[in-house]
Amino acid sequence: METMFCPKCGSENIDVQVFQEVQGSKTKIRMKEKGHGCLYWICGGWAIDLFSWIFFFFPRVLLHIGRRKKYKGVEKTKNEINYTSCYVCKNCGYHWER
Repeated sequence: METMFCPKCGSENIDVQVFQEVQGSKTKIRMKEKGHGCLYWICGGWAIDLFSWIFFFFPRVLLHIGRRKKYKGVEKTKNEINYTSCYVCKNCGYHWER
């Protein structure tokens, strides 16, 4: 074991204290409405959608009102534990961290 010396008075009479710091458990959920994928845009799904909005407006509105929205969620959790050592000289009372 390594001997510690006080940087102020040079004494070897050192007390070591270890502190545990917990930085909260935070959960964030960010909800975002899902859009159409690449295949939809490449295959012309947007044209079919536009055509149906022009010619079938009222039935389309009724179907659009009744449908549920699709959401994708991103969940992030943060749970950190840090340990800090604090050294205290028993002779002069000087304290420091390493």
